[in-house]
Amino acid sequence: MEFFSSKSEHSWTLEQDGNRLQGSHKGEFSVRDAFGTIEGAEVRLQSTERTPGDQIPFTFAGTLNGETLAGTVYMGEYLTAKFSARRHTYPSRRPSIQIPGGPPLAN
Repeated sequence: MEFFSSKSEHSWTLEQDGNRLQGSHKGEFSVRDAFGTIEGAEVRLQSTERTPGDQIPFTFAGTLNGETLAGTVYMGEYLTAKFSARRHTYPSRRPSIQIPGGPPLAN
């Protein structure tokens, strides 16, 4: 996310069911529930940061272009910011998992 005077890294973990999205939105300080919709290339997501005495809504509105999603995030009294996101890709080669055998190494 790119604010007026700084940048911040956030992430989503989402699952899709038809045109509905749900999952989590991780910011710098917490993880919160997220939900939204996808209509063609238009994506809308919402989450809310709740702390004692404050509540910050995050409403993301963006457009998909290949593996990239970019747009604007609206944060109520904290105004707006730009965001861009890309789909996480896992490495194609994964090492095998070795389970140790034999007696424990410590007493």
